[in-house]
Amino acid sequence: MSGDCSLRIALVADIHSNLLALEAVMEAMKKKDVQRILNAGDIVGYGPRPNEVIDLVRRSDFRSIRGNHDHAVLVGEYGWFNESAAAAAKWTADIIGDSNLEYLDRLKREEVIKIDGKSIGMFHGSPEDPDEYVFDESRAEELLRKTAYDVIICGHTHSPMKVRIGKRLLSIQAPSGSRGTATPMPPFRFSIWTRWRARSSGSATMYLLSGKICSKRDCLALSHRVFPKGTEDTIII
Repeated sequence: MSGDCSLRIALVADIHSNLLALEAVMEAMKKKDVQRILNAGDIVGYGPRPNEVIDLVRRSDFRSIRGNHDHAVLVGEYGWFNESAAAAAKWTADIIGDSNLEYLDRLKREEVIKIDGKSIGMFHGSPEDPDEYVFDESRAEELLRKTAYDVIICGHTHSPMKVRIGKRLLSIQAPSGSRGTATPMPPFRFSIWTRWRARSSGSATMYLLSGKICSKRDCLALSHRVFPKGTEDTIII
């Protein structure tokens, strides 16, 4: 791909077993002629379709790392999750297929990717801690200064942020699946990169995925919260 100015790379994170949102994002990627997909972790957790989501991620040749929810499902440690996240992770561990569990186990906690002479460091939390939440721009700048990557990609916070120092960039991806709340959420965005200019493109609005995990085809009651009828599968592109 070296020297290919049309190379497009999609960045996603925090899909959280939301098949409908992932399908919507994948459709938007097709329209944008994406050649590579980088995923900053948390393929599972919260949502009702972990096996189907992992199957689609595998078929679509995502370059993925392991997020904290993926890790929790693997090792069976949920003590530091809130009640809904812990319940979803335990349920996921019970129903996930063996081959998909093996896939999660093969994922690294971080990846360094070389594309067109540039180095991309991909981390779920941060280069220093896979569970770190990077909300502050000054912390993002510090991480850029302390590392030599041209681009740092993170997820985990579910809050998008882009910080630049010269030509170097730290990008935190908004979730492609769930924010883990029970209220309607604003459109989620993934980034499309053409060489090293990032721009937002494509959005998916979805609802739920905490309290009561459900869709028109799946229902797992984790609490007594009820979502408005007809909102469970709402996806807007």
